[in-house]
Amino acid sequence: MSILNKNIFQIFQETCSAYPDKTCIRFKKGNVYESFTYAQLCEKVLRLRHVLLRLGIKPGERIAILLGNGPEWPLAFFAIVSTQAVAVPIDIQLAPEDIKGILIHSASRFLLTEERFGISLSEILSGEVSTKALFLERLDWSANRSQEQFLKERSFFTWDKLAALFYTSGTTQEHKAVMLTHKNLLSNFSSVQKTKIFTKDEVVLSLLPLHHTYPFMMTCLAPLLMGATVCYLPSMVHHELFSSIKENKVTFFVGVPQLFSLIERSICDELKKSGLLFRWTIDRLLDISSGLSVLTGQNISKLILRKLHNTFGDHLKFMASGGAKLDPDVARSFYRWGFKIIEGYGLTETSPIVTFNPADPAKFDSVGNPVPGVEVNIMKAGEEGSGEIAVRGDNVMLGYYRAPSLTKSVFLGRWFLTGDLGFQDKEGYLYITGRINELIVLPSGKKINPEKIEAHYLKSPFIKEVCVLYAKSGVEGGHLVAVVVPDEEELRAKRHFNINFKLRWELDNASQQMPSYQRVKGFVLSKEALPRTRLGKVVRFKIEEKYKAGGFTQ
Repeated sequence: MSILNKNIFQIFQETCSAYPDKTCIRFKKGNVYESFTYAQLCEKVLRLRHVLLRLGIKPGERIAILLGNGPEWPLAFFAIVSTQAVAVPIDIQLAPEDIKGILIHSASRFLLTEERFGISLSEILSGEVSTKALFLERLDWSANRSQEQFLKERSFFTWDKLAALFYTSGTTQEHKAVMLTHKNLLSNFSSVQKTKIFTKDEVVLSLLPLHHTYPFMMTCLAPLLMGATVCYLPSMVHHELFSSIKENKVTFFVGVPQLFSLIERSICDELKKSGLLFRWTIDRLLDISSGLSVLTGQNISKLILRKLHNTFGDHLKFMASGGAKLDPDVARSFYRWGFKIIEGYGLTETSPIVTFNPADPAKFDSVGNPVPGVEVNIMKAGEEGSGEIAVRGDNVMLGYYRAPSLTKSVFLGRWFLTGDLGFQDKEGYLYITGRINELIVLPSGKKINPEKIEAHYLKSPFIKEVCVLYAKSGVEGGHLVAVVVPDEEELRAKRHFNINFKLRWELDNASQQMPSYQRVKGFVLSKEALPRTRLGKVVRFKIEEKYKAGGFTQ
């Protein structure tokens, strides 16, 4: 399938024509799964397209999407881009004032949503907001022309047109609208397609919110342009996840590191319940099976841990992790148990995929090689080869919406400066070492990557979450402190009732294995989970603000 100079809607229609009777979407309604074929989805997209054209939408005008994961989301997106309008995906969990801010900044003409969310639109669509709400349930979907006539009205506009504004909800207070063209998104789709990670025969589980480019590309755009099947998860409850994977014969599951860490911990807890002799035997067998699997091409670990694999069903081939750095130890555990995890790296500004780590065999601490059509360069590399990661390719954004100076600051010629630090090995594998704006610079001039220190302290079973900050104090200038979320269940199970004493011992013990300047000298407790983005990244500025305000327990 050539995508040269085509737009997203053209590719979508070609896929629907190629696989009209194939199931493209499965979703749960009550206790029963329902589905759409590609022909049915195409018809719905064309009808919504007609509604938007009837309302007078013009090329380049913005239409916001405020919908949860479900068949309505791709329906809305494909209909919007078919009219040459620009999709503006919005997180349904944002506060009303934040939604309002996005609508004002994007100057969205319409807001596609559903009544079932119970969002207070009177609060959002007030004051400066000129956006009109369109409830999908209330629209007149009738058409006065046949589908055949609709199909003749294909839009052959070129792929340099703007397709979407994706608002970043990152770990800083700054929110930016990333302008992605049809060319940007289709070039990244082509890169994913060339990796052969998944094919038209896959059943992809859509779990993560689609207003982020990573799940949007991997669980919406790429599979639906390829002819695969997308299954929507009814809820985020663990048992729903596993049952959905089995019931729908899911072959490709996309998650975030935090989710994989939780699954890994629960599997480890289950294995610990086995007898000591059984665990020792299994460990030895798994040590041998990893090597045999590489030599024979057979998944020996799957045979050894048959009960565990039955939890995920017989059809699961790949798990993919992205959105944040995956703990290498977690990746090793899954690999050892016979599961294949692909870790990727990317940014909203790169549409988003930059690299993928091949699942077998994997360099667990790397995010892999650049995908086809994408170049990576390390700018101003130091003696150890680490520097700022720069990306070049057709996937790189047009720029930030209404922010020309900010756009200019992140480009060096055609190279996009990511703000991430890293290096490449001799085989081209990329390693992320930190983020420039999150580095802690000590008075001595030494630079610290807080994520690296946090990963070390998280090895304690009694620490559920941790965020390392720099606290200024006294003549010495300051020291590192940790905001710790204790694993109270584990502490109770091991009968440690003096939480402060136990955590102090754990932190001090772990610190002995680190250089003195990287050691945490104090800590506070958080009774609540640390604030994170929807893809699991810790929102450091919020934690720092709360710490400075004395909002944590000493």
